[in-house]
Amino acid sequence: MSLTPEQLEPHCPHTGLPIAPSGAGLTEDQLAVRRFRLTGSKIAWALGYNDYDSPSRLWRIDMGLERQEVNEDMWFGNVIEDAIAQLTQRRLVDMFPDRGFGTMFRPGSIFHSYHRRWWVAHPDRIFPLAQTGLQIKNHDPSLARVLYEAQPQDHGQDNNVVPVAEQMQCLWEWEAVASWMADAPAWREWWLGVYLGGTRLRLYRMVRNPKLLDGMVKAGFQWWRSHLNPSGPQSEPSDEIWLRRMERREAKPQSRAPQFGAGERETARRGVQSLDGLLPGV
Repeated sequence: MSLTPEQLEPHCPHTGLPIAPSGAGLTEDQLAVRRFRLTGSKIAWALGYNDYDSPSRLWRIDMGLERQEVNEDMWFGNVIEDAIAQLTQRRLVDMFPDRGFGTMFRPGSIFHSYHRRWWVAHPDRIFPLAQTGLQIKNHDPSLARVLYEAQPQDHGQDNNVVPVAEQMQCLWEWEAVASWMADAPAWREWWLGVYLGGTRLRLYRMVRNPKLLDGMVKAGFQWWRSHLNPSGPQSEPSDEIWLRRMERREAKPQSRAPQFGAGERETARRGVQSLDGLLPGV
């Protein structure tokens, strides 16, 4: 019997999740499984919550009509990701010495156990004994006052002080991992590590947001079925919702975080309890 590449990957003994090979960035195999599936970095993009690119461009890239070039910021982020992960681990060990943050690994491709045709995740790191994961962001220091206005709360929850797109990515990857865990309720948090240059590393603690996740899953599946499903119409998506968000953002003073439109900022203040009515197809 021949083994699939997925079966040949080494696996974490604590969780059974695949361990990615060493090296910066995603492997060719990981890039291949991401095509025609929604990932943590794609879900906000597809649903119009990417401030830099439209849903139709995501579709053109996945359809092979355009290439996504790796710019200098992306390359640099891949190179220093391991260092940021180690700094984050050290900080978490200091904050929670008895929780098992000393054990960490970089996972391979994690397909959602029930929705593997269209849902895959590549979390930056997993802490199997602490039963949590980590998403890493590397930003120019100037964005500290734009995207991340508020400091993390002391051991609380930070869903309401990070951009919606970052929260969506954490939830998407967290749910893919939890779908394989018999003790899924014990995975009560996900961490967002934001490096802002120098010695500035902020750790934001994400907690589960069932209403937001439910909206993402419903809207994400509809988007995939209409635009990426290899057995579906694969029609080009509309950018109408994304363009409306961009117009609202440009009309607002840029001293405030641009990730939210007028109604979305108030939703964010309430802890982003739900995005019903803001996500397409919900």
